[in-house]
Amino acid sequence: MSVISARVDRSSPRIVASPANRSLYCPFIEPSNRAASRCVTNYVMKSLMLLTLAAATAAPSAPPASQAEIVNSGSTNTLGYVLHVARSGALVVEMQGDAAPRNATIAKSVAARFFAALAAAEPIAPLPTAHCMHSASFGYTLRIKYRGATTPDLTCPEGDREKELAALALEIAGDALAPNASLRKHPSPPPQSPSPSPSP
Repeated sequence: MSVISARVDRSSPRIVASPANRSLYCPFIEPSNRAASRCVTNYVMKSLMLLTLAAATAAPSAPPASQAEIVNSGSTNTLGYVLHVARSGALVVEMQGDAAPRNATIAKSVAARFFAALAAAEPIAPLPTAHCMHSASFGYTLRIKYRGATTPDLTCPEGDREKELAALALEIAGDALAPNASLRKHPSPPPQSPSPSPSP
């Protein structure tokens, strides 16, 4: 960002704004010169406005509070997924192994409870979690991303707020992924019919 500065041009009775606005010139400052005083005041005001605008433009915008992500890492035998959840109940589902994301919906009442629980649990990054054993084949992590923060793994929630978030995340996943026949990477083979007994 360019820094706005002013210098007095001794060869010519004027103040030169440099480098951002070279078109602003003021008469040489004298106590009796009211026009010069007004000119300098206008220059300072314009400079402050430009600095304020530059600072506002450079400041990163916070992620919208109307969206959240449910992230399941998957495991050796199960598929992972990312659910982009909107307050309206609209979802975008990104499933491991799928060629492209797909759209889904959940009940608005479920979405409302989900975002209400997130707001009540903020800040979500330092939420406490318990330590538990994970299956080597089916163990996965479950996290929620919201407003630039991420929860710890919610597969072993400790407090009531973490338990509510975990339950809602799984409820939403169950509704959104219902069209999928299975989340297993290697579906079990269909049961075999017993072979008929040979005739005596």
